Amino acid sequence: MTLTSMLVETCLSRLPARTGADALSVARRCLIDSLACGYAAADEQPIRMLRETLCTGRRGGESSVIGHPDRARAGDAALVNGTMISLQLFDDSHVQMRGHPSGPLLPAVLAVGEAEDRDLAEALTAFVVGCELECRLGLALNPSHYEIGWHATATQGIMGAAMACALLLGLDRVRAAHALGIAASMAGGLRRNFGTMTMSLHSGLAASGGVRAARLAAAGYTADPGVFDGAMSYGDVFSREWSPQTLAQGLVHWGAPFAIVTPGPGIKLFPLGRPALAAVDAVIALRDQHGISPADVESITCEVSYMYPRTLIHSHPATGLQGKTSLQYCVAATLVDGRPWFASFSDEATVRGLFDLMENRKAT
Repeated sequence: MTLTSMLVETCLSRLPARTGADALSVARRCLIDSLACGYAAADEQPIRMLRETLCTGRRGGESSVIGHPDRARAGDAALVNGTMISLQLFDDSHVQMRGHPSGPLLPAVLAVGEAEDRDLAEALTAFVVGCELECRLGLALNPSHYEIGWHATATQGIMGAAMACALLLGLDRVRAAHALGIAASMAGGLRRNFGTMTMSLHSGLAASGGVRAARLAAAGYTADPGVFDGAMSYGDVFSREWSPQTLAQGLVHWGAPFAIVTPGPGIKLFPLGRPALAAVDAVIALRDQHGISPADVESITCEVSYMYPRTLIHSHPATGLQGKTSLQYCVAATLVDGRPWFASFSDEATVRGLFDLMENRKAT
């Protein structure tokens, strides 16, 4: 058997059989958290633009849009919902994936599950399986995959979404392998776009791509059925340390336990880029323990991983979205606001500049 065929067999057969109450419980928590993230962004300008472009209104669509009466074709609904869940950077993360598992995966599962009239248990099982694939690929591709400049949420997320949709559509092993091959050629997402609307669009495109790949495969559309095997494979293209042998040997351990259970997702308390969270927590602790105010601070130094400047890429943010991917802004906003919240990342707050903001708040 090829690596691709073994991986497909694992995802279609062994993992659903292993999915138990513990994994489904965490999946429900991810569902609730993701829906809340979606509602928090439902009326933002990028979502309005997507809805106007892709949605049909109350009728004519097969899948729902979060927070609105709109309906759309499953792939389009997944695109809008995936972008919506990720827009505020409030969506869950996973250390093994090196990305955000629910944003690109859950909207695909919801869209296809609704269109195919699947029940919640079937949808959550597909979500657990897709998450396992996202995270296991993260272990096999990184750190070089991320260091090169790929956004793992997009490139790995579409593979998890395609597999989850293949499961919901009842694809056989051959067509599921084709779905992965199709998805691999749709995979993309550059970290250069961090701090823009397109950063969250990565999740939407991955969710939509997963839906389309699985549906095309269901219709008989073909791709290379061994996309994880040999030269020019998915791993060869996306990573400098890809080891298909390691991934193949580790397949027996998939789902034992599931990545969604151990180490499990990180549920965020603040709407900002994941790498800034530790520094934000440190500022909050210093404020609480020592009563520090902005007027007491001359400068702040953060000791960080070498990857942080390549992830939190906006040292001098000019928009709220850039502020979410700026360590300097996230730390300063926490010091000023007590905790970073939605208002901390408005364009107005960012454009005014932190020094002006601090002076105004000290005066009042």
